[in-house]
Amino acid sequence: MSGLNFKCKDLGFACDFEVKGVATREEMVGIIKSHGKRCHDLEAITPEIEAKVSKAIKGQVA
Repeated sequence: MSGLNFKCKDLGFACDFEVKGVATREEMVGIIKSHGKRCHDLEAITPEIEAKVSKAIKGQVA
């Protein structure tokens, strides 16, 4: 499957959330931020978390 992929577990959370086949990095970051707020009470995304998220995004933009 082409596109970008993300697993919340890759950030160290005990969470089964996964996203596969997202077309753009901007869309993927939006999905991840929404999930973080909704499921992990992350009201603000710190630069440290943003760097970890960036490293955890796998794959390539089609």
